[in-house]
Amino acid sequence: MLTVIISYHTKNISEFSFILKGTETENGWKVPLKDRKNDVYIVHEKNKQQLVFSFANHLSFEQYQQIHHLITRIQHYIEGTVDDSNSLLGYLADGRGAYIVTNWNEWAHFIMSAKLKSLEGQKVSVYDDKETELASGLLLDYKLDEAGYIYECTLITTFGEQTLRNHPLRVEPANEW
Repeated sequence: MLTVIISYHTKNISEFSFILKGTETENGWKVPLKDRKNDVYIVHEKNKQQLVFSFANHLSFEQYQQIHHLITRIQHYIEGTVDDSNSLLGYLADGRGAYIVTNWNEWAHFIMSAKLKSLEGQKVSVYDDKETELASGLLLDYKLDEAGYIYECTLITTFGEQTLRNHPLRVEPANEW
């Protein structure tokens, strides 16, 4: 399991639970990930004024994105300090560690660039954030923001070249030729 600790100094922390979209437990919350097979567990250690996040170390990139977003939203809301030293996800090209918060943007950009580079010229499907398929075709080009989210991509479809612009887009291999 990987863990992250957010230390806070706010007296009333219960007000942030609207961000979680999870279930309250005896000592914290359980937040389901998109696949509904994995969860993020958040233990509220009131006496230490800490929130301890625990999650599996074998998740998909999209699930790690979801966890990153959850942690950073809560950290921002409660103005806490993050210790993510026990959440190493991988390494950057220069050898620095990439964690769920620390160096996240560089790592996410690196991972997405590699994924999309391998899909260039392949048949893909493009989805919006509501899981609606927007188009499918051969991946020609793409643009990423600093956090590794796709905000534009160009496909060759049966109707010709089509450029999709939305934030975020998800590009998946179509698994057909």
